[in-house]
Amino acid sequence: MRGAEYLEILCDQGPFPSPGDADGAAVTVGGRYTRDAVRAYAESGAVVQTLVDWPSGLGKPTVRQIEAVAAAKDGTATVQVMAHPAHVVGRHDAALREDIMGLVIAVREVSREIGVDVVIEAGWLSGDVEYAEAVGLAVRESGGDGVVVSPAGMSDQQSTPLISALSSMSGPMRVKVVSASASDEALDGWLACGADRVVVPSGILFG
Repeated sequence: MRGAEYLEILCDQGPFPSPGDADGAAVTVGGRYTRDAVRAYAESGAVVQTLVDWPSGLGKPTVRQIEAVAAAKDGTATVQVMAHPAHVVGRHDAALREDIMGLVIAVREVSREIGVDVVIEAGWLSGDVEYAEAVGLAVRESGGDGVVVSPAGMSDQQSTPLISALSSMSGPMRVKVVSASASDEALDGWLACGADRVVVPSGILFG
């Protein structure tokens, strides 16, 4: 795996890696671990991010907003919220935009410094590059700061055009790829097509 400048550690269930092990750029934890992680990594230089409505994305908007606000108050740097699968699979761009916008507004009331990223499964896009562009645009218009995309179950040839499309429509937003087994070739391809960083589940690095 490449250097830490491209790397984040995903630890959704805990316990999270110790500060001494966290040589990545960020550590992403489940909501209930946010406060402890912020304290643990305060001197390490690693950024703490929080997963919201993980892994289903099926929570009601109000519940998602409450979870995101709690993470913001606990000191997270970025909220990473699952897109509602039905909004993406059903191609309901307006519903996706409205859902994320409500969450962004709720988080911004706590602090305008906290980022909001939207997590999307590449498989939900059904290989449709034009629709991937529409999803990237909807996230950008909602006020989101980034897209986190998982290419699980897809080949590099299938996922790379989708990631490129999300990157092209996201404008100034960051685009990150979550992969449990990225080869150097795949990593280079994703970075070359516009991804800013590759996120690696902690079990791969520390298991």
